[in-house]
Amino acid sequence: MITPDWIAADWGQSQLQVWAIQGTDTVLASASTPLTPGHSDLSAMWTLIADWATLASPAPVLLSGYDGTDMKPLSVPCPPPSAAQAHTADLPPHPLQMLPDVIQDSPLDRLGSALIRVTGFLAQEPDFEGILCLPGALTRWVHLSAGEIVSFRSFVAGDLIAALTQMPGLPPMPQDPDTDPDQPNLLEAVRDGMAKPALLAARLAGISAEHSLNHSAQAPQRARLTGLVIGAELSAARAYWLGQDVAVVQEGHDPLAPAYLAALRDQSAMARPVDGQVLALRGLCATRNAAS
Repeated sequence: MITPDWIAADWGQSQLQVWAIQGTDTVLASASTPLTPGHSDLSAMWTLIADWATLASPAPVLLSGYDGTDMKPLSVPCPPPSAAQAHTADLPPHPLQMLPDVIQDSPLDRLGSALIRVTGFLAQEPDFEGILCLPGALTRWVHLSAGEIVSFRSFVAGDLIAALTQMPGLPPMPQDPDTDPDQPNLLEAVRDGMAKPALLAARLAGISAEHSLNHSAQAPQRARLTGLVIGAELSAARAYWLGQDVAVVQEGHDPLAPAYLAALRDQSAMARPVDGQVLALRGLCATRNAAS
């Protein structure tokens, strides 16, 4: 039986991650489980942490990214939410604090699971002035200045790429998450997608025809498909990266972050990688410890 002082929980886009914490940031144990889109049943979290507390020794939980309550969100510009702004629920044996979301009114948008990574990044680099790019099912570009979230923009890049690769006539995504992208084809497609974003659908139709008629190699076609989508996004998000210091968040073995990093560097952007799981845990620890 593990008896942590508290439990950090990150309700991510596709995974729930929990950590048993002693003191301010010492990790005693961790666990995770996949999440399906729209999943809001907290029983998945209780199952993961069932052995981490007893009624006699309750471990409070700090949860970020959860969208199953009517908590009032914060609006930009604003600093990341504090523990004092969390919604408290009494769910024995775990007192639960749920951090609110941050939204933007125009264009209407929300940060969701990206927020705690923003919190962790600002805890790590409080003087950062620039952009945090968080690739994923939803890719988010977040403008940070003076310790605050100034503005952000979301794109459905990851979901779009995944959906396209499930369509007949288009090359499927590799099963091996460590498969490296075909970078020359990726970058050529990024440039094409940036130069002619209006032709995205036509370019994708061309990849489909080549795949079905010529039976050419799948890796270059996957790279071109990914590059076209990223290129069109970079064209639309130019104000968020051109001339900016950009940190690109890598989540595990997800191949999207390296693709964004390569694409940004090819455009002479000042881009560097940061670890998303490290940021999530750092953000939860910083939020709780600031209240101590």
